[in-house]
Amino acid sequence: LIRRIKTLSSYINKDANVYALGKLLPTATWGIFQPQADRRNEMCDPATNDPIIIWTVGHVASSWFTKNGEPERQASLTVVPVSHSLAEQYTLLLAALSTPPLSASHIPLSLNGVRAIKWQSEKGSSEPILFDEVYDARDVFTNKKDMPHIAATELQKNDLVLLEGKITRYRTQDEDKKWTLLRVQMELLAVSLLSCAVLQDSRKPISGIREISGLRI
Repeated sequence: LIRRIKTLSSYINKDANVYALGKLLPTATWGIFQPQADRRNEMCDPATNDPIIIWTVGHVASSWFTKNGEPERQASLTVVPVSHSLAEQYTLLLAALSTPPLSASHIPLSLNGVRAIKWQSEKGSSEPILFDEVYDARDVFTNKKDMPHIAATELQKNDLVLLEGKITRYRTQDEDKKWTLLRVQMELLAVSLLSCAVLQDSRKPISGIREISGLRI
């Protein structure tokens, strides 16, 4: 398990645009508008304008997917990185990327963790659907289609997971109720369980997932 943690925590795959939290692309910047892909609010590789996928290995501090047994419109998962310094660096990064820049004290520490959010309802839809990009990687972390699914609600506090996300920004109001502020957050893309209690396996093929050749960690 220690070997897997070290490998995942230092992982870089430039072809797949995947970077561990402590190994982010130095030239990463906000994307640009293109007719088929408006990336202005996503952190991207400037060479390709593709969003950067960030891997964070850590323990679940809190999760919020349902309320009274029903999916919430917005889900969240907070993970405490295995390296405490990474949590501090992440907080400073969010502060620096905000417009105008914030002091680190204005960024919620989220229990010294990385808080990722995900809307569970599509635009124009009134019915939230439970986030389902959650996988059992206790035996091996590989491409999504080859890992069993587990329910997001089965994730427990202190579970060791790999959180996959991307950095995005959104507008919010200033003191004068004008939409002049830009704040930064992690958008949840997927979660893979690395270590916890036994869960029931459930395999099904997944479409639309970018595969990484030879990935087995």
